[in-house]
Amino acid sequence: SENGTRHLIVQWRIEMDLENANQVGPAAIEEILSWVRREYGHGACCVWSTDIEVISPKEFPKKWQEEDTILGDFLRTATDGRKSLGKNINLKPIIESETPGSPMWHSLLVNEEPAALNAMLDRSTLLGVDMLRGHKVDLLAPTRRFGGIKS
Repeated sequence: SENGTRHLIVQWRIEMDLENANQVGPAAIEEILSWVRREYGHGACCVWSTDIEVISPKEFPKKWQEEDTILGDFLRTATDGRKSLGKNINLKPIIESETPGSPMWHSLLVNEEPAALNAMLDRSTLLGVDMLRGHKVDLLAPTRRFGGIKS
């Protein structure tokens, strides 16, 4: 109503309590998005919701980090990477060997800005947590699966 008759296109960014996220159920994010679309996606000034992005928490549950598992090792490594602001992360050799293309294309894929590295590390950590916890909650919209693989 603050925008008069202007329509809005919105991508929601939310923080989630990951320790209890699997109690909510993996379909919760999609259900919320469907509800928001039904409630606010029509009328004189509607809000078209495109997606809900789960923001990676700055800290994952301590009990996960203390586990003597691959997940625990992964989270400890990710925490160390975050503390060093991604300075110890060098993706250039991986991109050059795994990605076809010219050196110019490779240079575009390697972004060494601290903010970009931290954002990439956050998303990678969230994806790793999802995979190592058995896809109990698929937190990344591009790979989100609810009851099967997204087609």
